[in-house]
Amino acid sequence: MSFYRARELLEAHAVWGGVPRYWELAADLGSVREAVRELVLDPMGVLFEEPTRLLLDEMQEVVQASSVLSLIGAGCHRLSEIAGRLQKPATALSGPLRRLVGMGSFTYFLKASGSKLSLCSTKSRASAAVVCDGRGA
Repeated sequence: MSFYRARELLEAHAVWGGVPRYWELAADLGSVREAVRELVLDPMGVLFEEPTRLLLDEMQEVVQASSVLSLIGAGCHRLSEIAGRLQKPATALSGPLRRLVGMGSFTYFLKASGSKLSLCSTKSRASAAVVCDGRGA
């Protein structure tokens, strides 16, 4: 592989990342610079509004996660209660809850009775069970 070809690939990856659709759109254009000019910088380009759209998508997730955290802080620990207060189906909260669980601050688990799914705000399963069962603070 020549230096120039390696450089082109590096430039393309720096611009398009790992998004297959971006690569598909750029494949028909001559160079990375030409593709950026036509797809991203041109107001009629397919990707001209992409940064705004991505930012708006991220903001919705942040706002929803913030709302979930506020409700947990106010004492809501049942998924159904959190969903009800947000006026959303419980299934709509899977994304924000997955991210919160991924951060390590919260744990999902089934109560001993196995009937209710609880979201708990401690890292310790034992103390979380007390909080979620309503026997503790």
